[in-house]
Amino acid sequence: MPVSAAVNESVKLAKEKEQRSSGFVNAVLRNIDRERNKIPYPVPEEHPIEFISVRYSHPAWLVKRWIEKYGLDKTIELCRLNNDAPPFTIRANRLKIKREELKKRLKKDIDSIEDCSVSSNGLILKGVSNISENLAFKEGLFYVQDEAAQMISQILDPKPGEKILDACAAPGGKSTDIAELMENRGEIIALDVNKKGIGLLNENCERLGIDIVKPYLKDAAKDISDITKEKFDKILIDAPCSGLGVIRKHPEGKWQKKEELIIDSQKVQKRLIENLSGYLKDGGALVYSTCSTENEENEHPEFKVDDIKQYLPETGKMLVDEKGFLHTSPVNYRMDGFFAVRLKKQL
Repeated sequence: MPVSAAVNESVKLAKEKEQRSSGFVNAVLRNIDRERNKIPYPVPEEHPIEFISVRYSHPAWLVKRWIEKYGLDKTIELCRLNNDAPPFTIRANRLKIKREELKKRLKKDIDSIEDCSVSSNGLILKGVSNISENLAFKEGLFYVQDEAAQMISQILDPKPGEKILDACAAPGGKSTDIAELMENRGEIIALDVNKKGIGLLNENCERLGIDIVKPYLKDAAKDISDITKEKFDKILIDAPCSGLGVIRKHPEGKWQKKEELIIDSQKVQKRLIENLSGYLKDGGALVYSTCSTENEENEHPEFKVDDIKQYLPETGKMLVDEKGFLHTSPVNYRMDGFFAVRLKKQL
């Protein structure tokens, strides 16, 4: 965003709150812009945590964790990319249209369209404005979803006719993707504790032409035997987490998060895995995913880890580590920071 636009918008906001403050806000921001090259940053070699924290606007506790995990250079790159606007990514609705046909439909309204690097159904759009008013959107021809999130359903590998549980489903991005991969044949039980989120899930299913998703306002960490007596072929746990992998979409959020959130999230995640594993058929698969970068939230030692490379194209295999864990980030293919593992229940 140009400096002039940033200053003008900030002054407008100040006027809405208190007319008298607008002149002061204008003067301070323009002075900051004039003096920006004189800012005395910490010396990188002497104080790397402080330097990265100030220069790239990330909390020091998070920078410290990432330096210990990734090293200095990758931490700088990750923090820098977190400050960029994420690409606007969509998923073609397989039930209604193929990706190439969708590209042709959108060309007249979108400045630039390119295929995603890994997702065979994803497109990156540039020059998008008011997408909800786009006719193709209203017709349910696509769903707005980051490429990393699209990979999770791919790893689950749902098949037509299966019975699947999506444990933390709202607003329905992965539920609808699973339904499309199932050709809208079978059954998906979709749980969430957020009433508004369940409403959005229903709206998305209706728009996309999906009718096999059955939503329930329910906590997946508690007993769900009243919903179904049969066990599931596959279960997806897209668990509540710190959200440290999607900072670029919620830039203000990183200043509201504390390190304790990681451990608090871990406790919820363990309850979900322990509770839901009992509802999985022998030989069934459970995909556990988060939009977090942190090991404490991601590496839970349950079940046997399945090889997920077989469910990914060649371009995606590099994102799987030696343990069989998927890690995505803005550093690779401009994706959100996601983690996923596919766990197989022993027969």
